[in-house]
Amino acid sequence: MAITVNKKLGSTWYTPDSEKESEEPAKFKIKQLNGEQLDDALNGAVMSEGGRLRLSPSGVRAALKAGIEDWEGINDGGDKLKCTHVNHRFLPWSLRQELAGEIINQSMLSEEDEKNS
Repeated sequence: MAITVNKKLGSTWYTPDSEKESEEPAKFKIKQLNGEQLDDALNGAVMSEGGRLRLSPSGVRAALKAGIEDWEGINDGGDKLKCTHVNHRFLPWSLRQELAGEIINQSMLSEEDEKNS
């Protein structure tokens, strides 16, 4: 059987859970990671007792650096904060965790995709 690869990784806008009820929610344009980027993000990850994947701090940084393309609604004292990997550090810890998890989830093949490859 041949292996099918996806060289056209997509991106989507993601609204964090904490922003979903907001009139003007912050949004993040996140993209799927390729195999090497996933390796970096999953390096040091462990499975928790509840069966959830827990990324290491360096894995979170790798996922955010490779997976966030842009953002809207992120301000620094009223001024728009430019979307750069250096500015990721200013995002709250829980939001960094949520975004990294969403980037990983969107990067993994679904069961349906695996069956079709």
